Amino acid sequence: MTLSKLKYGDRAVITHIETPDNGAVAKLAARGIVPGTLVGILCAGDPFLIGIDNDRWALNLSEAACIHVDLVDRPRRGLRALFRRS
Repeated sequence: MTLSKLKYGDRAVITHIETPDNGAVAKLAARGIVPGTLVGILCAGDPFLIGIDNDRWALNLSEAACIHVDLVDRPRRGLRALFRRS
């Protein structure tokens, strides 16, 4: 799955970056967008706004399509999650 397929609120771990342009890989690496990094989708579309730790980065759709990820389960939120019986 690529980053471009994710929706608002999704979280994923980058598995690899697939592009023939070494300059693009270096640009992403300078931003901390490397395999093993956990990213959150703050805004889906073109551009994508992603969050990594306390940083936010905008990526165009073609950049997001080069970044392969594994989806991470969303944490439960809200009052129902707090009072859920196991």
